[in-house]
Amino acid sequence: MIIIPQVPSTLLVREWFAGEDSIEAIKLNISDLFDCKKFIYPSCNCLPVVASLTTTDEEVNDYTRFIYEVGGSYTLVATLIEADGTEHIITDDTYGLFYSTGTLKSGVWGFKLDWNKVANALGFGTYSFNVVIDNAFLRGDFNETFCYQLMPFGCDTADGTVRITSEKNGYIENGFDYRNLSVGDWVDQIRLYGSFKFDEYTTTIDNIKLSDRSLQQIQTEIVDNFVLTLKGINSTVTKSFIKDSLLANRTYIDDYNRDNVNTYKKQYVSLLSIEKPIQAEINGTIMHTIKLTELTQSTLKRNF
Repeated sequence: MIIIPQVPSTLLVREWFAGEDSIEAIKLNISDLFDCKKFIYPSCNCLPVVASLTTTDEEVNDYTRFIYEVGGSYTLVATLIEADGTEHIITDDTYGLFYSTGTLKSGVWGFKLDWNKVANALGFGTYSFNVVIDNAFLRGDFNETFCYQLMPFGCDTADGTVRITSEKNGYIENGFDYRNLSVGDWVDQIRLYGSFKFDEYTTTIDNIKLSDRSLQQIQTEIVDNFVLTLKGINSTVTKSFIKDSLLANRTYIDDYNRDNVNTYKKQYVSLLSIEKPIQAEINGTIMHTIKLTELTQSTLKRNF
């Protein structure tokens, strides 16, 4: 028998060691109180708007309209505010189209903010539009501010956005009364981050089965359906868009996504459904998926 003694092992020298540890993940509470609400990563509340310094073509120049019921005992002050705090009180058509109280109809004030005029007069950048409605006896009844990021129109700046134009009339319960305005339909516009794409066809087929069991076409209809996806929208914009703009009599959409297979300019649509929204609690935004169908459904074949 041959016995071979074992050689003592030698530990290798390592420059670092791997290890594991367990920690408890704690979800931060977000207060329900409006004044205390602070999300971990605050979202940008400024809506995108574009304008061109070389043309007034509506395809490359946005506008935003504001309309309020003021009443006889109230006063309204609207102010366009630059990023450095410079204020421009709205009293005329310098930055758009001014409707003093009573011009549109009794007790109603309105303004069309023309971003082409703003860009040419003040330049591009971040702007706020503040509206204060005060009662003669109770100060500070109403005060709201909208933020906009005005950018020069281009493929890069407009990419990833859609522009929705709404032609409004009629009366909204718990909303605004657009009836009997001196200008007719109140045409409003908003640009949002998202996309507008073709979704599917709806086909309606009416055939009759003949005595030889063959099908005889009576009429066939094909309708285009679309999906509007809106991303990173805060709750204030969501409420005004969903419960006002989507209720419009007529709506058309311009899509500015460069990767869209189809080109959509002034695509008139009608609302089908609003899917369950996805809420991003980490930054306080909402993603909406909205199903739409073409407004004029004229692709119809008849034989009789």
